[in-house]
Amino acid sequence: SKPWCSDGKTFSDRLWRDKDTLNSTLQRELSQAVIRGDGLDVAVKNLADRMNSATSAAARLVMTESAFFASAGQAECFDTLGVNQYEFVATLDDRTSPECQDMDGKVFDMKDMQPGVNAPPLHCWCRSCIAPYFGDAKGTRAARGENGKTEQVPADMTYPEWKKSFVTDEPKSIEKPNAESYNGGIERACQRALEYGQ
Repeated sequence: SKPWCSDGKTFSDRLWRDKDTLNSTLQRELSQAVIRGDGLDVAVKNLADRMNSATSAAARLVMTESAFFASAGQAECFDTLGVNQYEFVATLDDRTSPECQDMDGKVFDMKDMQPGVNAPPLHCWCRSCIAPYFGDAKGTRAARGENGKTEQVPADMTYPEWKKSFVTDEPKSIEKPNAESYNGGIERACQRALEYGQ
């Protein structure tokens, strides 16, 4: 909120020059994506094209705003269903932010729900969500292992418990190449390059 640049603009002002156009374009693109059943990548591309902005900036905005609307929609649904409490659910993988890691498994009253404080999105690119809390968690939840494959873990396992049990802090060891195979690989690559050149 405090301009720091020589032209008197905030960071957000410099990134998004025409905020009124941005707001209407973002609203239109997200609404149309939902109506047509498009993936958010279509909304990102359209927003970037219409606002003449970097795709990464448009993606950050679309993904974060859609996370906000998803939380708001879930809150409305939970209210209709008479859910009194919700649980913060973070993604169990190695890309989850420290903020979301700490919030995973925490339970809040619906009346206290505040996106950005105790409900997603907590930050840009937030992938967390909320779930109704009934106190008798049974079953499993998905987690992404170090190999990148999805695994099932107990539903009541929190991020810190998952990390402690499934993530190793030890650096992965890389086997030293065998000198013979290493040199043989270089020879084969050079031979193919020479053959290509001829």
